[in-house]
Amino acid sequence: MFADQSDYVARALRGGYPEAVRRDPGRRRARFFDSYVTDLVSRDVQQISDIERPAEMRRLLSVVAARMGTLAVIQSIANDVALPRQTLSRYLDLLELVFVIKRVPAWSSNLTTRAISTPKLIVTDSGLGSRLIGMSEERAKDPVAPVGPLLENFAIGEVARQLTWTEEPVQLFHYRDRDQVEVDMVLEHAAGTVIGIEVKAAESVRSEDFRGLRHLANRLGDRFRAGIVLYAGEQQLSFGDRLAVAGADRRAHRDRALAGRPAAASGAPGRCRSRPGWRHGRPRLSGTSAGWPGRGWRPTRNTHPVRHPDSGRRTVRPAGTVRSGRSPRQHRA
Repeated sequence: MFADQSDYVARALRGGYPEAVRRDPGRRRARFFDSYVTDLVSRDVQQISDIERPAEMRRLLSVVAARMGTLAVIQSIANDVALPRQTLSRYLDLLELVFVIKRVPAWSSNLTTRAISTPKLIVTDSGLGSRLIGMSEERAKDPVAPVGPLLENFAIGEVARQLTWTEEPVQLFHYRDRDQVEVDMVLEHAAGTVIGIEVKAAESVRSEDFRGLRHLANRLGDRFRAGIVLYAGEQQLSFGDRLAVAGADRRAHRDRALAGRPAAASGAPGRCRSRPGWRHGRPRLSGTSAGWPGRGWRPTRNTHPVRHPDSGRRTVRPAGTVRSGRSPRQHRA
């Protein structure tokens, strides 16, 4: 169990890539992330689409990491990286295709007509995002360090991964309206019921932290099933009708127990560095190393199965890539 904020920060800084998890914090783990970014830009992305200036992709990665947990406003990001909107949109699509980033769509309904439609941007692996912005356990102790966005990014990534194996048809959104009322995560069941989740980096919770959840509860009525504030503490308390506070670690372990699954690594799906050449799509994690299909895995509609040329084991690659010899044929996205 996590005891305080520093434990949550250490967990988020570690991320979930197996190579990073096995290495001690510091220089060796940092070298892994640096090498991963180099391989990502020079090889993985190039296999999917031609990138004329790789340095721009590196700069974009750093800017995206600095904005993790915020709205993906295309024009604002384009200004920061000095890229045309069309090029930026293509680069973001590529980064999402190789599972480095994830855009969480905005949620709205006819009861919340003031909702905005801009998606939220997260880095799929919080450890990689931390390295890209130079975050460390020592720097995280600084009162002005962006610990809040880091933990929010970490929590959203964990929930997104757990939703890949749920048997219920649940989708992940975020909510924000023009009055700056927001909820970090909105989980909507196909039946129309909604659960809201707020993430707080503090070790205590105030009534004001439920502002966005109360807003949704008042507007949705019976469709709103529960509102939960995850915080860097251990206690689980009720804050009124359908509202509660819970330590993020406790809730994660409880959800895994209810699902009958062992704790899975927190890594982003991606190529396993110890077995170069393998390609796959979105896995259903079930206790295996992050990024590897395991028991209960099913391909998504955007992937199709192939066999690795050496071992013959089945994996998948993104739809649209063409097999040519031992690697996917390069093509433009």
